[in-house]
Amino acid sequence: MTDDIGAYRLPAPRFCGLSAYAVIFATALFEKGRCCRNIAEKMQKPNVKLKYRPSRTVAGEGLLYYQVCCRHSVRLIASGYSVCERQWDEKHGCLRHVDAGVEGCDVSRAVGHEFGVLREMLGRDDVSADDVAREFVAYRDCCEFSGFSLGIISGFVASGRYRSAEAHRSALNSFRSFMREGRVMVYQIDRDMVAAYQAFLMSRGVTMNTVSFYMRVLRSVYNKAVEMNLTPQRLPFRRVYTGIGKTAKRALDVAGLRRIRGL
Repeated sequence: MTDDIGAYRLPAPRFCGLSAYAVIFATALFEKGRCCRNIAEKMQKPNVKLKYRPSRTVAGEGLLYYQVCCRHSVRLIASGYSVCERQWDEKHGCLRHVDAGVEGCDVSRAVGHEFGVLREMLGRDDVSADDVAREFVAYRDCCEFSGFSLGIISGFVASGRYRSAEAHRSALNSFRSFMREGRVMVYQIDRDMVAAYQAFLMSRGVTMNTVSFYMRVLRSVYNKAVEMNLTPQRLPFRRVYTGIGKTAKRALDVAGLRRIRGL
């Protein structure tokens, strides 16, 4: 003879002075308490997970966000990236394969970089989920390419280097037109993006010296971001043109000067 109590199917024992149902109930409470302790330990241990929020439309792109757990508190941080549902692996909680986004942005690489940054922040002592969320948002603001470039331009203006500020502002405006005002992080810049930017400039009839000018300015901005440990050095400008070609002489020859003199 057996008794069913919830998920437990145990023989109905007979104890002197103690009900069999009381024993089963005490066992269930013990298992539930152990399960709660395991959940509490997992919440106390700092960890970060990548989550996906599907789009409300059928063909729309869902949003990626980070779930930060630390000291019994959970915070959700928007990543700013969106992918199709077919690119999300629900079973393993990760991206399957993300195609290049706007003009070659690699979303999977950016997410991997930010994942490492969050884990490094969680590895410190006496840190809370609120602290990690606040520091991570500030870190992303510093890594935004346009904002980082504007900070460099402001430094040039403050030190009286107006020509350098003008050159950086011109290169930034050109790069913004290429990115269509999209938000780009310095750690998203790779060789594919830079090569696409060069092709974009050449399609608009820009001379190679102008292409080289923009590339050298952007390379200096990228190298400063590397010096500040905002991104690893991937040498994204290695395969684009950064030289200085010969230009046509603009001075008049002797015959031309004689013709002008004879007027």
